Amino acid sequence: MSDKRGLIILRGGDRSLHKSWLAGPEARTWSLHISYYGKNEQPDTCGQSDVTWSNDGGRSKYAGLAECLKNNDFDLERYDYIAIPDDDILTSTKNWNRGFELCRMYGLGAAQLANHIDSFFTQDITLARPNVRLRYVTRIESQIPIFRTDVFKRLAEYFPKEGNLWGMDYVAPYVLRDEPRSMAILDEAVGLHTRAHGVGAMYAKHRAEKTDMFAIQSQFLQQTGIPEVPAEIVGALDLNGQEIASLWPLKRRRVRAKLQQMWRERRGIVSIAHNDSKQLKTLRRFPGMPDLPLLSLDAARSA
Repeated sequence: MSDKRGLIILRGGDRSLHKSWLAGPEARTWSLHISYYGKNEQPDTCGQSDVTWSNDGGRSKYAGLAECLKNNDFDLERYDYIAIPDDDILTSTKNWNRGFELCRMYGLGAAQLANHIDSFFTQDITLARPNVRLRYVTRIESQIPIFRTDVFKRLAEYFPKEGNLWGMDYVAPYVLRDEPRSMAILDEAVGLHTRAHGVGAMYAKHRAEKTDMFAIQSQFLQQTGIPEVPAEIVGALDLNGQEIASLWPLKRRRVRAKLQQMWRERRGIVSIAHNDSKQLKTLRRFPGMPDLPLLSLDAARSA
């Protein structure tokens, strides 16, 4: 077992939820660096050791990460796995610890924390399943990803490229194309994605300019020679680490999640509020979060 730590490089603004990651009594098995793009003098590091930051401006996620790597002297060889999550993820030290642990246990090249059932999501394949440790997949999403360090270095070559925002989801499958079952959704390590897809200043700018994001993605993939890969499950392990011969469809949990998503869309709900104490019962089941204030499902509505 590797004695190296994990590293999380977060592109974080002033509404970042990384405080939740640092809460709880567990000792962290990972370091956190905040690539800050907010308007304050500095981000909130919660007064913890092994949390560093740099001011890398208001660029897109990957352009900002490229600047962060260029401007900071990271010794990536200190780390065996590197995560680059979004800043609208609610999770905990315990979940991140388990995520890195599972990556090491199974020698994964790329993985992602599973989405809590109440998350905003784009593909229901990412929703956490009960009684499952992990699911091997053909592709992961970019909201809560973890990469083996050698894979991360290959991905970083694409960070400065134009038009890579959506296309980056296909880079890891391309890099790992000769490593079967090297990507997984980690059902034992969960995060709550609190903001709807396509929300934010950058997306608003694209809409105002009537930019076709799918056309930009296609151009990026064509220029790099990277093929599109559908997200599919190719295997699964149960909580004992045994192979699951037949994975049952998600059924009621998927229906519930989709109905909730439709309800939010119809009412213009674009984010889950995290600063009041009403309507708590749904998220009382959030795994690994007993020491955090519970979220409310009161929501921020679009203007």
